Amino acid sequence: VERHVATFAHSSVLNLSERGIVAMRELGLSRLATADADEVRDLDLSDNLLERIDSAWRGSLRMLSNLAVLNLAGNRLEGFPAALCQIPSLEELSLAGNWISSAAVPSAEEMSGLKRMRDLDLSANRLSYLPSGLLWLGKLQRLNLSRNRLEHSSAGELPEAPWQCL
Repeated sequence: VERHVATFAHSSVLNLSERGIVAMRELGLSRLATADADEVRDLDLSDNLLERIDSAWRGSLRMLSNLAVLNLAGNRLEGFPAALCQIPSLEELSLAGNWISSAAVPSAEEMSGLKRMRDLDLSANRLSYLPSGLLWLGKLQRLNLSRNRLEHSSAGELPEAPWQCL
């Protein structure tokens, strides 16, 4: 992993998928020069062993000030990481194929930090209802909730939504 980060060559994509990453410290993002970190627009951390993304991630993710696409599909996350709500540049987020439950999705207030979010994939998780926090993503155009066991919305009946729900 460190070799990939250390040799990152001004590409907008940093692919660290399928590396067996368990914790943030294994990423070695601190080795990226600030100029290089600003270049990263797409970070793929799919199919690793990540169980949580906590406050320790905030500093590392804050370095990636232009991050627009984040793929965390196929990990072991049990909740929608609130730390991700601190990335205002994020436009596309995949959390598909994790273990996220409805109760573990951030509140509307926390989700308001995702001002540019257009595409959110929460498919194949453990959602039983549509968390109300998702309803506050004003730029959201696509929300994938397939392969969950949705029974109802925490907001009651679903409001008119500007996004396409899959």
